[in-house]
Amino acid sequence: MIHTSEDINTVLLPMAYDVKGCSCANEDGSYTIIINSRISESQRMEIYMHELRHIISGDFGCDDVDLTEAEAHRKGANYEDREKGR
Repeated sequence: MIHTSEDINTVLLPMAYDVKGCSCANEDGSYTIIINSRISESQRMEIYMHELRHIISGDFGCDDVDLTEAEAHRKGANYEDREKGR
């Protein structure tokens, strides 16, 4: 299930196949997560959690996008390891 609250809006849109999702900070202090409607439900949840980690980490406004993405993927792997009891 994709979550939407007053602070985080989630939108499913058909996007290019090489784009799975993105997120942005809005002027009112809320965030929008956009997820490609062409990917599977399980991929949607993975992308949602990935973008949510960007929001929680305050990644907006960072100059080095590659570094930000690498860190988000590392945090995601660490989270998955904890969930599996590793």
